[in-house]
Amino acid sequence: MNPLRILSIGRLWGLMVMSLFMLSKAQSALASGEETAPLFEIAERSNAIYLTEITDIAYHTSLPNIQNDRAQPFTFITYKVLKTLRGKARASFTLRFLGGAYKDGTVMALSNQPEFDKGDKDILFVSGNTLNACPLANCAQGRFRIIDGYVYSDNGQSILDIKSKKEIGYGQQRALKQVLTHTIVNPTTGAAVELTTRGAVLPESPLEINAFTEARFIDLLTNMNQGLPPPKTEEISADPKVPFFSYHLQIKQPRSFPIPVAVPPEFPSDELEKWAFEANGGNPVLP
Repeated sequence: MNPLRILSIGRLWGLMVMSLFMLSKAQSALASGEETAPLFEIAERSNAIYLTEITDIAYHTSLPNIQNDRAQPFTFITYKVLKTLRGKARASFTLRFLGGAYKDGTVMALSNQPEFDKGDKDILFVSGNTLNACPLANCAQGRFRIIDGYVYSDNGQSILDIKSKKEIGYGQQRALKQVLTHTIVNPTTGAAVELTTRGAVLPESPLEINAFTEARFIDLLTNMNQGLPPPKTEEISADPKVPFFSYHLQIKQPRSFPIPVAVPPEFPSDELEKWAFEANGGNPVLP
């Protein structure tokens, strides 16, 4: 299981503060220095690559186990498979992600997990479904959004065709509604809360001339898969009706900071003594 850092736990109805998370997500990730694996490595680590459309999102809670005595929320996302590019062909399948809403409306969010909404169209590089907390190769890097016929990273960067290097590049982040908003549904009431960046604006710029279209990106992946070894295993579809257990999370602790040396406050007598010391040329023995 890939260790993941818990970002926040809060009440569903107080989750408008999560808009800050959505904004930071759109401004960070690849652009903030996160190391990005080459596309062929992500493809090789995957056992299946699908062009998909989300048809359903549901939350289910795990059973506690020896390592973790608390139940955890999981998100089950069901996809219609529009095209199979690697692995077993299928009409639909369900992925299971750690994180989501408890029945009481409490939400557990994970900092490096992609966020999905019903109707999203994506190319997914599937790896370790029901085994890993994030069932995508390199997690968010294994999800490419298809928006208005073009390909974007999970955080909204345009995907560029770098023919000279036979590799993809990452362009400008864009103010895409699909990236900057996310909807969470209360499992008990069914009420939906849309989280937004509250009007945060990313700079507008023309789409790069070498930005990948959906068709060209699919051609690239089809040709790339022909040169890859076969998948290591066959991915299975997650079944929310089958009981499953909690994960043992390894929470990253913040690095320790040096403790500043305590400096006592100076009094008038201290200041006078310091002046006399300096006036005497640094000699502590006064004449």
